[in-house]
Amino acid sequence: LLAALAREGSRGPFELQADRDALWMHVQWVMAALGQAGHKKVQCTVEMAESRRQGALELPLTRGLWEEKFSIPGMSWEENPDQLPVHLGTVVVLPTGDAADTGPATAEYHLLEGIWTPTGKSQDPEAVGTWAASFLKRASHEESFGVFFVIDAVGAVPYRSVVLALAALQKAGARGVKVGLEALHPWDRDRQVLPPPPHEDPIVCWLVTDLTYKALYPMNLPVASMCERDKADDPDDRVIVNLTATGRLIYKTKETTLAGLADHLKQAAQAYDRKMRKRGKQGHEETPDGRHWSKLYVLLRADRDTPWQQVRWVVAELAANGFYKVQFGARKTAGHDYTTEEAERRWAAQEIYGPVILDGKLWCFLPTRSSGPEENYLNVRVAGSPARYHFGGKETQSPEVLYEWIREAYRLRGERRTVGRIFAGPRSPFGEIVAAVNCFARAGMEKVDFAGIRRAPDDIRTTRLPQPQ
Repeated sequence: LLAALAREGSRGPFELQADRDALWMHVQWVMAALGQAGHKKVQCTVEMAESRRQGALELPLTRGLWEEKFSIPGMSWEENPDQLPVHLGTVVVLPTGDAADTGPATAEYHLLEGIWTPTGKSQDPEAVGTWAASFLKRASHEESFGVFFVIDAVGAVPYRSVVLALAALQKAGARGVKVGLEALHPWDRDRQVLPPPPHEDPIVCWLVTDLTYKALYPMNLPVASMCERDKADDPDDRVIVNLTATGRLIYKTKETTLAGLADHLKQAAQAYDRKMRKRGKQGHEETPDGRHWSKLYVLLRADRDTPWQQVRWVVAELAANGFYKVQFGARKTAGHDYTTEEAERRWAAQEIYGPVILDGKLWCFLPTRSSGPEENYLNVRVAGSPARYHFGGKETQSPEVLYEWIREAYRLRGERRTVGRIFAGPRSPFGEIVAAVNCFARAGMEKVDFAGIRRAPDDIRTTRLPQPQ
């Protein structure tokens, strides 16, 4: 559809004809696609038993939650300097079963004034119009910036239930009614048959200006006792990279490649440097060899089951682009385990609706210069699964024992410069490497070198990360 719109260059407005029983989730995905193509409105029609309301029901379009931030219709805080109240009416459309008194019903309408104040519910769409007319009359007696109506419908309700609510609002005199739109997830956009609704919640029309979304892919992070509780840092002061167990590399809300990540890193470093210069500071530092390293932090959130080779490739991109302040996403204790399908679907819908609380971060500064002689290293080798840790000619499967060995060896080094170093095979799970990093952190060593860090071949840098052989 998007390709056809781009090819034909139609200016619209479009008439959207949908079967009365089509799922609202599917219909609004089409609306969001029209919005992404640059169209501002759509005429909704629906085949009813008694008539065809063609061209009567107009809706404004957005690009869907994946594409842009939403704002209060027709206003911003700058346009409302006196902070006059904004009256908001919300119709939440929920699926329902048969009603004993009124016969078959497909939806129930919950009516809210303001953001949280429920004022009634009904299975009759005419009740929506009666409530809207009353709301408009009451609001007309107050000085305000305006009255706005939104429809937040669950994706499983039929199209006609939403259009009937829209018709009732417009008949009552409501103008500029908006509906919540959620764009189809980027991974699903090439499917020939639209998938079922990925969640059971209403598709929310956001009416808060400058709402920041932390679209963090839900994953099974590794456990590390030394991780610190994370906070919602200024987004300009950190880059967040997500890496799934299946090799999906995600930056912000889009899947990318290693080559694409390198471009994002360069842009982030330049923007951060400009920001610091405006404050009279530097966004980078220079090492004696003349190389520049960004002071910007990178939080790498990788699934605990991600093969170490894939993580190594990402770390190599960070180092190659001058980033050394690395944090590994981690949890103090094991969290909810997501299946691959569950994680993908939740990220596609439910969890992008509001601020997502970050779990924790484990510091891991990459070396910016050679550590010198071999004796400067304390080496840990990770082999097998479950992991066996080799250190100083000894072997253990217990991270607690490994920590004791490292702590004692580090104590005996005294004032000598010492760096931790980890050797691991390409298929070793990332969680087991993090366990070793955690042991070094517990012993007071914040810099860890990873053996075998090399950028991926060019053919791998431009595609989804493959599983190591």
